[in-house]
Amino acid sequence: RALIAYLSRAGFKVAAWNRTRQRLIDLIAQSKSEVALRETADPAGCRFVINATSSSLQGETLPVLWRNAQEDAVAIDCFYSRGPTIYQKDAESNGVATVNGLGLLVRQGALSFEWWTGTVAPLEAMLVAVNED
Repeated sequence: RALIAYLSRAGFKVAAWNRTRQRLIDLIAQSKSEVALRETADPAGCRFVINATSSSLQGETLPVLWRNAQEDAVAIDCFYSRGPTIYQKDAESNGVATVNGLGLLVRQGALSFEWWTGTVAPLEAMLVAVNED
């Protein structure tokens, strides 16, 4: 819901698919955003293909039609893990570039740090720390 609302308000055209159609309809209504509903997980015409489901946490594959992705598409998984998720592996095996959710995690942590301490978070140090072995 937050991603739909943010992306829509930032001027992006948003198309969405969910494993449970009614859940998606409810999320869109709550976000008060204009969203094109997709019948299938088809990334055709999309520059960014974002996974905000729990599938990566549960190790599940999503039925994304990666063969339809445009050449410069990027698959973004909001789930943060050290290694590639199944979602990322599926995208990469179809020639789609991927981004994991570690940057999202760090920026959420930085905002929380700033909110609680009133000081600017050491973002660069935080990014280095999450990428250390």
